Amino acid sequence: MEIVCDGCGKKYVIPDDKIPATGAVAVTCKGCGNRITIKGGGAVQSGGGGEAGTGRERKEGVLSPEVRDKVMEFFRPGIKTALWYCPQAKAADEIARQLKQLGFEAREVKEFNELAARLRYHSYDLILLYQDAHEVDEDLQGILDFINSMSLDERRRIFVILIHLSGNRVDEMQAFLRGVDLTLNPIDLARLREIVPYEMDKKKGFYKRFLEIKEKVASEAAI
Repeated sequence: MEIVCDGCGKKYVIPDDKIPATGAVAVTCKGCGNRITIKGGGAVQSGGGGEAGTGRERKEGVLSPEVRDKVMEFFRPGIKTALWYCPQAKAADEIARQLKQLGFEAREVKEFNELAARLRYHSYDLILLYQDAHEVDEDLQGILDFINSMSLDERRRIFVILIHLSGNRVDEMQAFLRGVDLTLNPIDLARLREIVPYEMDKKKGFYKRFLEIKEKVASEAAI
């Protein structure tokens, strides 16, 4: 199936077996950040909304006083910040260690409610999600839905990595269908210090050029 982003005109060819028979999947255009919803049967809706946009509509539970105090923190200007989610203890230790070595002020989140609450108070530079399985479970899907329901401006500022057993760094279509910037395999965990700066700089370079062109087009249209 071929889909076209109505934000920038970029075309994607998605294998039929990747399209859900029922429900919907939300993807993010790598060209402009526009959100595209592909519903069961191949119906396409671009620009937000749709069944898959349930992240912000999902009702948040009541946070405990301890968690509420943790999420209501602010960081000094210029500091690199990250959120990470990992139910697997050994991998969690490695993620915390590498993010610290990369210079991130990193915070672990245990559930959807905590992540959603933290994103109310601060726009993090990096969100790293880990699951020791081929497919994401309900808890992680809730987090992904929330991230992909953000406004385009918010989403462009955050680099999202999904690490799972089917992850593949060079498979851009997989990342596109998951609504993340990059998918990795757990074997890549030891190379985060190499991979993360390179991939984040690549995205910044792309959007810098994208915004320059957008501003030029707008100024020429105003003449």
